[in-house]
Amino acid sequence: MKSNVTKASAMARVETERGGSATLNLKAQVPLSQASSSVTVQVSSGKAHAKVKAKEPAKRRTTTPAKFQEFLMLPPGGSAASGSKKKM
Repeated sequence: MKSNVTKASAMARVETERGGSATLNLKAQVPLSQASSSVTVQVSSGKAHAKVKAKEPAKRRTTTPAKFQEFLMLPPGGSAASGSKKKM
């Protein structure tokens, strides 16, 4: 079954030596969307991991309407130009 949700996720791990520090900035951005999720983790002497997810309902695909022929409506007795002459 096809999912009706667009998803994005990101995962990262960081490890420091004793006395070290690190900052982890992670963001998941849904493609072609403003939906996102982010996290910032600051680590001092240790390990950390983070995972972020973002999702939104899938956009419906719009179908183009069936093309139809346009009919030229002419005024009675003549050409299309005869009814639209302007006097100057």
